[in-house]
Amino acid sequence: MKPSTATLWRCCALLACLLFPTTAAAAVPTVPVVVTITELVQLDHGQDPGVAGIGQSLGDFYPEVVINGTPLTNSAFYCDNPPADFPANNVFDVPYTLFNLLAQPHPIVDGSCVHPPDRIVPWTFTLDVPLSTIAFNEIGIDVVIRIKDRDSGPFNDDDTPATVNLKVPFGGRWTGTVNWPENCNRPAVGDSGARVCWQIEVGKDSDGDGLLDDWEINGVDVDGDGVIDIDLPAMGANPMHKDIFLELDWRIGSPPQRAEIQKVKAAFAAAPIDAGGIPNPDGLPGITLHIDTGALTENGLLVGDNLGGGNELGAQFPACSLNDNTFHAAKAANFDPKRKLVFRYGITSTQCCLFGPAFGQPCSIDAQCPGAVCQAFGGHPGLDADARTRTHAESPSRRRRRRELQAELPQRHELRPLRHSAAGRLGRDRLLAPAPAQRRAWLAAARPAR
Repeated sequence: MKPSTATLWRCCALLACLLFPTTAAAAVPTVPVVVTITELVQLDHGQDPGVAGIGQSLGDFYPEVVINGTPLTNSAFYCDNPPADFPANNVFDVPYTLFNLLAQPHPIVDGSCVHPPDRIVPWTFTLDVPLSTIAFNEIGIDVVIRIKDRDSGPFNDDDTPATVNLKVPFGGRWTGTVNWPENCNRPAVGDSGARVCWQIEVGKDSDGDGLLDDWEINGVDVDGDGVIDIDLPAMGANPMHKDIFLELDWRIGSPPQRAEIQKVKAAFAAAPIDAGGIPNPDGLPGITLHIDTGALTENGLLVGDNLGGGNELGAQFPACSLNDNTFHAAKAANFDPKRKLVFRYGITSTQCCLFGPAFGQPCSIDAQCPGAVCQAFGGHPGLDADARTRTHAESPSRRRRRRELQAELPQRHELRPLRHSAAGRLGRDRLLAPAPAQRRAWLAAARPAR
């Protein structure tokens, strides 16, 4: 008996499934968010007061942490302080430190909070948060820290002597109950409730440049397909030294010049060792600025770095109507969105003369303005969300300004970090150099477009 056609098709389909298994779904890229409770202090005698003043004891504290909506706890590892045997009391002074892991010269840990065999306070919580959830969230994810007091008995609910509500962005610098760098909910003085201190790490970023160590060592797999999309180690990134990456495009006839690029690189290389608030772990000063101008050369030498981006814009890019719309249109057409976690984006172009015989034509002067790219990393009142700098119109005093312009270029020692945004990483710091009178418009993003 011959098998039917339908049976043959089913067999073929089954064989195909066995020989060609379906591709597994791409893993979602994540970033580990680690919350560590570093200090706990009881501030009053009222946590476990006993009955009629008899049986007083320290609180039986344990932590509860919520990261991005996911509750985490280790209530089994509470500070075990049973009441004293009748009619005695446990006598202690407040504030009473149950542990302080950062105390000098040695950590302080009360015996009630020690759990063999580790003999440490295991109050560290880790959750892998989707990269897209935190990296593109300017406000930050929710992190809640609660200190609970474990109460026994049928009518006793665990009370909460301390609650901390925070918003934690990709940079790890939180806002909320207290703002970074404050990391304790209250002073260690007699009061009610408890003092709690913490550390929060959003990925491991040893040098504080906004690029995770894993990215700088292994590259970035943006979409989780197992293929490295941004090969940072090949681009020269160093997890022990701050790096900034900028992709720079240019209008036809207005390419960046090598001397400009080198001056800016030198200015960043002269930054202090702790620029951005975190010292370079390699002990060396400076920030390595990578400016991707692609294969652009000048006298046989690369103008910037050839990192796979940076190109001349098409003829359709307007020479005389530079605005938000044209900037973002050029960015959308030329900037690979996979790069936005790492690279800033910029355009260099001349502006147009508004006076004189060259009215309506691109204007330029002999002097160059490398300082503009420094200020284009943020902090200048003339920068919008993409840090687009505008050049002023050509004025009748053009000749005088030519002579003055070179004197206004920032010196190495003038480049300095002024302040940090809430996100706080170097990638979002405001770095400002004195503003020259620009005739060449450097349009550069103040941070990766997360």
